[in-house]
Amino acid sequence: MKGILFFCVLMLLSCEQQEPLSNFDSSVLNSNSRFNLVVFFSEDDCIACIFEITIFNDLNNDISPNNLSVIGIIENIDELELISNKIDFQVIENKDLYNQYSTGSTPEAYLIDTKRNNSIVYRSFKKKTLSSQQATYDIVNLIVRNQY
Repeated sequence: MKGILFFCVLMLLSCEQQEPLSNFDSSVLNSNSRFNLVVFFSEDDCIACIFEITIFNDLNNDISPNNLSVIGIIENIDELELISNKIDFQVIENKDLYNQYSTGSTPEAYLIDTKRNNSIVYRSFKKKTLSSQQATYDIVNLIVRNQY
């Protein structure tokens, strides 16, 4: 019972001060995968990015590519030098998407459901703490495995 309550509280907190969910630009999505986790990186937040990359790598490696594809988006690919050897997923340079979806608090992740018109079904927490980063892993894992 505590687990269900904890999950509900986390879901409510993740929606805090966020614009309504909308359809995501499909130009970078892997349509062969049911879900895409699109992660925005910035050179300004290297410490946070390095820590969260392990979580995104775990999701990428733990879940079948048919169910989840992790894609990194960066404004300038040259910024990736410090962390490129730690990333197990595809990273692309796309200034337009970065400017459209990133709020400046990176890394920021969007879980996209390709079977539901590329709808955003989850967005990571703005406040970065160890518990919020673990919650992102748990929530994405739960949604993808159970396909809500």
